[in-house]
Amino acid sequence: MRYDMLRKPQYENWANLAVILGADTWSKPALDIVQRIADSTIELKSDQQTEVAAYIPKAMSMLTEVAL
Repeated sequence: MRYDMLRKPQYENWANLAVILGADTWSKPALDIVQRIADSTIELKSDQQTEVAAYIPKAMSMLTEVAL
């Protein structure tokens, strides 16, 4: 999705947040790819997945502040 957004002028300057559920089960190379592409990541372990909604507002606020 990130590459598709970069090709469209109306989205090319948007910050992006990647939410990685079950990050503890991902390989290091896979996490590295997502971290390189995203402006910010939320990495939740398998036992934290129900908490995802609590992390997103703060992360989005931080991304918005940086963009301004």
